[in-house]
Amino acid sequence: MSIDLVLIQRFEAVYRLGSFSRAAEELLITHSALTKSIQTLEAKWDVRLFDRTTRSIIPTEAGRRLALTASDLLAHSEKVRADAIAGELQLNLICGPAVIDTLMHGALLEFRKTHPQVAVQIETMPPDLASDRLVRRQAHLLLFHSTTVEGLKNRSELKLQKLVSEAYQVVFRP
Repeated sequence: MSIDLVLIQRFEAVYRLGSFSRAAEELLITHSALTKSIQTLEAKWDVRLFDRTTRSIIPTEAGRRLALTASDLLAHSEKVRADAIAGELQLNLICGPAVIDTLMHGALLEFRKTHPQVAVQIETMPPDLASDRLVRRQAHLLLFHSTTVEGLKNRSELKLQKLVSEAYQVVFRP
C-alpha cells in the first residue's frame, strides 16, 4: 500500500489546528476538498481518524497514533526532496563524547580522502535518544562503546558491527 503524502499533510494540518476550516485556510484549499481528502485517507486505510460533530473534531486513537509520526514522515519526505534537488550527500553520525575525543579525528580525515563530496554531521547525545533517532531515520550511524550499546532499549531493531579492536561498535538499521 502506498502512502499519499498530500493526504498525510492534510491530516496533520487538521489534527494540529483542530479544525477543518483553519486547516483548509492554511493549506489554501476548500473545506470540501479537505474533507474529501480525510475521507479518502480513512477509506484507503479502513480506519476512522476523527470523530466529527457539528461543533468539533476529536481524533480517534488511530488518529492520535498517526499524528505521532505524521510530522516525522513529512519532515523526512522534505529532506529527501531537498537532498535530491541539491545533489548533496550527507552522513549523519551520533556518538558519545569519548568517541569524538578519541576516534573521530583520524576516521574523518580518512573518510574525507575517499568521499570528498559527502558532508558529515556529528552530534553527541544520550544513547537512547540516539537510537530512537536512528530508528526514525534521522541518523545514519551511531558510534558507541559496546557496553553502552548493550543497554539500548531497541537493540533488537538494529544491526551491530564491531568497528575497531577496541570495544566500540557501529549501530545501524538493517
